[in-house]
Amino acid sequence: MLYCVFDGHGGKEVAVYAKERFVDIFIGTPDFKNQKYGEALVDTFMKLDNEIKVKEYGTDTGATSCVVYFND
Repeated sequence: MLYCVFDGHGGKEVAVYAKERFVDIFIGTPDFKNQKYGEALVDTFMKLDNEIKVKEYGTDTGATSCVVYFND
């Protein structure tokens, strides 16, 4: 189970983008596939940040995130 809350700063664009992309990036990381979930979360945030930086709104807005992943 993956729970995510994204709260935009300076607008909602980053939070909306994170909502749309977070899961796909997370489950697509090599670390997720190798069951290294902590590393996969870090990699996901880094990749998401790099994607957002190239957006028109990515230089002057951001988001706070609270993400929890449970694996049985």
